[in-house]
Amino acid sequence: MSTQRAILFRFHDFFDVCDSRLGRLQALNPGIKIHGLYGGKSQELTSANSSFLEKFESLHVLTQDSMWCWMFGGFLGINNWYKSIGRELDFDVVHLVEWDLLMEDSLANLYRHIEPECIGVTAPTPIGALSKAKGGWREWWLADEEKRTELHLLLKSIRANHGMTPIVHACFLPGASFPKAFLESISRLTIPSYCNDEVLLGVYAQVAQVELRDTGFLRNWKNFARLCLHLPDALVSDPFAGPRANRIHRWFVDFQYFNCNGCNVSIVDIQKQLVQTQGRRVFHPVRYRID
Repeated sequence: MSTQRAILFRFHDFFDVCDSRLGRLQALNPGIKIHGLYGGKSQELTSANSSFLEKFESLHVLTQDSMWCWMFGGFLGINNWYKSIGRELDFDVVHLVEWDLLMEDSLANLYRHIEPECIGVTAPTPIGALSKAKGGWREWWLADEEKRTELHLLLKSIRANHGMTPIVHACFLPGASFPKAFLESISRLTIPSYCNDEVLLGVYAQVAQVELRDTGFLRNWKNFARLCLHLPDALVSDPFAGPRANRIHRWFVDFQYFNCNGCNVSIVDIQKQLVQTQGRRVFHPVRYRID
């Protein structure tokens, strides 16, 4: 039996780019319904072209402030959407597609290796594997006193309410896929706004006893994660910190094609991959039209 998929398109601005991205998603995934998750200012939505908004089967507007939408609009945002709209929809898996995520293949192909009962995220990694990393993700979430306190409070809450101590993961959330059963399970819980989306998702996946699967959008990730344990500290920068000049980083992981550090993927790099039979088909961030 084929997996019934839905798309939740997360955006906050750049309506012209979003319109182009939606058109491409529709062309590559005929028959799959696209729903909107808007995290920008409600008054600015009135400037969006009606033909763009009509591409959505439904549109859910988050009412929290911009900082909350940035930090939690993915995982807690989709939880909010599910409780308001998604629960009544017929789907097995919903794909969270960020406005600046470019996909040049069908969802069925890109996620064919991920079982519909599992959560798909990019490069899920226990933070213990980042023990030698300097700066970036680990520095922000473990060395900063405020964030470290939030993480402590989160784990304390999980132990008190669910009787377990989860393994904290780092991951990249753009392009995540969620089984409906998982969303239904967590919709019954009160989830605090601690840390960020990536931390919360990995923790509550363990609470719901749902496994994480790697999308593979970062190639050779596992090889790099293993190798970095044997490299001198001077060569190991945080793999979640984004593109690096370090040749070892770029050769193994190629963050120029997929990162969450705001470094736009160039059109030249995209075109080089698309002409290759086994080239990449997912890029992030791409904050411009390519049509």
